Amino acid sequence: MTIWIALWLLISLIILFFLGWSVLIVQRQKHTWKAFAAKYKLRYKANKFMLSPDMDGVLDEYKMSFFASEHFVVNARTPRSMTAVEVILHSTLPVDLSVASGGMVPVVKNLEFTAEIRPDHERWDKSYIALSGNKAVLRAYLTPERLKVLTSLMRIKNSWLIFIYRKDTMLLRVDLPDPLMNPEKLEKLKNMLLVAAKTLELQKGESKMLKTEETKASAQGVELEVDDGFLAKGAALRLEDEEDGAIADSDEEIKAPQPSEDEEKERASQKPSSSKSSARKSPKKKS
Repeated sequence: MTIWIALWLLISLIILFFLGWSVLIVQRQKHTWKAFAAKYKLRYKANKFMLSPDMDGVLDEYKMSFFASEHFVVNARTPRSMTAVEVILHSTLPVDLSVASGGMVPVVKNLEFTAEIRPDHERWDKSYIALSGNKAVLRAYLTPERLKVLTSLMRIKNSWLIFIYRKDTMLLRVDLPDPLMNPEKLEKLKNMLLVAAKTLELQKGESKMLKTEETKASAQGVELEVDDGFLAKGAALRLEDEEDGAIADSDEEIKAPQPSEDEEKERASQKPSSSKSSARKSPKKKS
């Protein structure tokens, strides 16, 4: 009996320990985020006692949001709790595109992107994904500088990243298992995201260049379609010419009908008689 009581007490202590630890983490997170929001004049919402806080506002002309996120993972009984930070960018691209890592990869795979590329970058991992509706525009946009800032965020331990431009909205988001209750970590992540956002924005003249790439790719697609149609028509014309040539050759092989043996004999018998009659009709010369 005492063994069961001891076991029950042990389980209760473990549950209380984890509950107390969770409360401590949430309260430290709230304290850090409240101070951060006051420092940068962000909107802060504490939420319920056991829930993580939210904050949002404008930092360096970028709208940023900090909040708790839950992700349903395959073969997991409970959703995975993470901390998400979003940045809304200002640029407008000619085509939709997305770059993702971790648990965000299945999300972008379900979107209607038709082209995928593998950027030639030393930090690019095979688990990352880059999708778009136009390969040429995506390659032109993902410069080494942009790939550097994106991979730096994706290489944060256990982080999930999604950078997406869709329906005229450009968004950069990072999800972390870290509650960011450390002020230094929160400040560092904020700085990294702002640097990344400024790098991901289009520079002067770049929008025109990307539109040119899109036009070239579209023109090449149309040219291929026209060439295919022209080749198909050309093949049909060649087939018709070959058929006409075959008919012409067969016409050349057709010979005039040869006279029969009776006709030849009749012609032969007519030749002497005609010569004799001509001799009788010719007048004799007088001496």
